[in-house]
Amino acid sequence: MPAITSSKVIAPSTLTPAAREQVIDDLLAVQSQVFEGVTRDIAAKIVESKATDTTLYLHQNAEQQVVGFLAVQLYEKHFQGRTVGVFRAQTGFLREYRGNSVNVRIAIRQIVRYTLAHPGRPIYYFGAILHPSSYLFLSKYADVVWPNHEQPLPVELMAFLDELIHAFGLQREDPQAPLVVNIGWQTRDTEVEHTYWRNSNKPAARFFTRQNPNYSKGYGLVVLVPVEGIALLRIAGRFAADRLRPAAAAALIAVHRLPLAGPLLGVRDVRRRLRGTPLFAAVPDADLTLAARAAEVVVLPAGAFVLRAGEPGEDLYVIAAGSVYALVDRAGEEHVIDQLVVGEMFGEIAMLSGEPRNASIRTAAKTTLIRLKRAALLQLMETHPLMREAVWGAFALRRFELTAGGSTRFGALTRQQRMAWFACGQLQQLAAGERRAISHAWLFLSAGTVEIYQRNAWLTTRAPALIEVDAGLELVAQSPARIALLPALDDAGPVAAGAESHAHKG
Repeated sequence: MPAITSSKVIAPSTLTPAAREQVIDDLLAVQSQVFEGVTRDIAAKIVESKATDTTLYLHQNAEQQVVGFLAVQLYEKHFQGRTVGVFRAQTGFLREYRGNSVNVRIAIRQIVRYTLAHPGRPIYYFGAILHPSSYLFLSKYADVVWPNHEQPLPVELMAFLDELIHAFGLQREDPQAPLVVNIGWQTRDTEVEHTYWRNSNKPAARFFTRQNPNYSKGYGLVVLVPVEGIALLRIAGRFAADRLRPAAAAALIAVHRLPLAGPLLGVRDVRRRLRGTPLFAAVPDADLTLAARAAEVVVLPAGAFVLRAGEPGEDLYVIAAGSVYALVDRAGEEHVIDQLVVGEMFGEIAMLSGEPRNASIRTAAKTTLIRLKRAALLQLMETHPLMREAVWGAFALRRFELTAGGSTRFGALTRQQRMAWFACGQLQQLAAGERRAISHAWLFLSAGTVEIYQRNAWLTTRAPALIEVDAGLELVAQSPARIALLPALDDAGPVAAGAESHAHKG
């Protein structure tokens, strides 16, 4: 993860008019990259807040560019006959800087100062959460986040939330969802990220998306988190423990003098995690033990690059914990094309083809990876046909997604539609010199080199290639090759048929 080297601390109430305008411009510059729908008026409301106290932090990288922000606002309200402190926070980071802990340190420090100044006063965090990752983050550190999936919201807290919603001018649109408000802007997520969160197996993330299914359209889920006294100490303790774990892992690595390798997980643990993946499910214990002994375990923080496009690579990775993004560069802009989670693998394209990496991989959270060497994998694939076909099948699917997703004709289709189309195809292996007549609507060449006869001409084609088939297409494999025979989109079922209309619009 790129480093945040400094944080500019700003007290908006002390700014001159000219300085205030500059801060609004700086804040808007980063907000507009993180959120869609943000206007200058929205940035100005943060700087010109009517809170009892507002502190703004502009986080900078080594080049002094603003790459993230945190606005902490304090309000004093009344609840159950007492004055209470209500903190609100607005924050955002450019994608490559997400996952750092700078905001947690700042927030804890701010709340501790207020606690010392007002001992015994109840303190709450109140927010309208725009994204499941933010709700998951709160759930990780706080004793309780209201509302939550484990217990009903107390009547008195619902009344307090209702009061705060009105006090802060938040707009409800559905009486059946009283804790969902229309914020008007949303986090810039890719389709892949939306799919990941909709299908997340984390209870807190599932609860958030059920309560706020339209979060991607600018709706926020209102939450209240008690943060005073013992609750604050526990939050600080959990945060400190998270900060110490990477250092402890690094110390263990140093003791064993194995950079990011074996001691972090024993052979039995590695074998168990591999067994839990579809790829290794059918491999006998003895062979799996050999693979586990040859494996290395890599632990990386959020935002760290595992692989970069263009690099050579022969290893395959299995995700044991955490998740990663697959990234490609299109016209100088980074695009997330996939998000992989526990049990999934990556690196098979370079491993099998011998080509440079065609995508970069960056961790989306703190992640534990099992790294398997090419030689050990090829030996297992030779011995176990089911595993061999599983690896080649994953290879073909991912290569197809990269090829079709990057094309002008099919790039407008959703990823689910492209995958549904590919799932209707037939995977075949060709020996060198083998000849085939192709009658399907589309041919995808995932590996090897072939000569294709179409439109009265022979053409040499190397993988990867997605070819629309005219009548009478023939091919001859010039090397061992793998192909997928695909139907026309309107023959591929309702999902892919719907994709055809998108393709025509594109």
